[in-house]
Amino acid sequence: MSPGQGGNSTGGPANLAPEQIPFTPQEVRTPDAVLDSDPVRRRPGATPGSSTTRPITGGSAPPGAAAAGRSGVRGAVLEFLRGTTSRDRLRLDWEHPVPPDSGSVTSATIALPLEQALAVLWGDDHRPLLVLRECRDCAGTDMPLLRRSTNNETTMLLANWFRIVRLPAHVTAVHHPFYNVFDAYDFGDELPHFFLLSHPGAKPVAFTGRQLPSRLWKGMYSVLRERYLSDPAKAVKKWQRLLGQFDMVEARLERLTEGLSAARAESGPKSSRARRLQGQIDQASAEMEKLLAREERVRNLVLQPFPKAPSKKKRIAKK
Repeated sequence: MSPGQGGNSTGGPANLAPEQIPFTPQEVRTPDAVLDSDPVRRRPGATPGSSTTRPITGGSAPPGAAAAGRSGVRGAVLEFLRGTTSRDRLRLDWEHPVPPDSGSVTSATIALPLEQALAVLWGDDHRPLLVLRECRDCAGTDMPLLRRSTNNETTMLLANWFRIVRLPAHVTAVHHPFYNVFDAYDFGDELPHFFLLSHPGAKPVAFTGRQLPSRLWKGMYSVLRERYLSDPAKAVKKWQRLLGQFDMVEARLERLTEGLSAARAESGPKSSRARRLQGQIDQASAEMEKLLAREERVRNLVLQPFPKAPSKKKRIAKK
């Protein structure tokens, strides 16, 4: 019998109360054939938080837990289960912009000028842009950004400080309304799979979709530092530590809640055991509230407005 398994109803070692069971992150082996296209990979019919929800590949272990290796038996990837709060932060929330006066991106037949197209992509959200061009292989997935057998959490957390936009594969067609979003820039011989843009007048930072995570992070950090006051590198490390703390508190709350249900059924809702467990639940809930407040401060890098474009007279003088 492995640690964390036993004969009691809470799933902990025998003869231990729920509040005494130590937290141990669960390791899951995932076949190599499984892709990282969905950071919370779900089996058919699964919902977030359900027993069939798959964990995030390469996720960090909570503080105090032993770090898992990158691969296991027959090349399988070891994974740590993340709690509900952490999984909510580790999602890529794509925007699918629609050009003005058009019911869909396929019904418009005129390519918008770059300035107007970017205004549509940004809308009222002036965070830096991450603009992805879908292809046949990656449609509907996060594959161009995320990699197998590596820690994608940094990428997914950094993406929270971007407005991430997904455009269809046929954006390369001359008459597509967002054609100029890629065509108007000089990307050289190879059209990028996605690019980062600090502000409307900035030079895009392009990526092929085959880039190393370290190069992607370097580009994301450089763009974020142009638009935010606080350092994103320091903030993302603090945020990752908070994810581990979220997981530990949520696991404790789950064990305590199960124990409270058992105590109420066995000894009654007013028993000393039930009151003790309820007090510990209240304490853990208060701890979670403090962690969430700390996270809010960590996430607030203070976005700066777009830099002012040079006036027309200045542009003529430079020419």
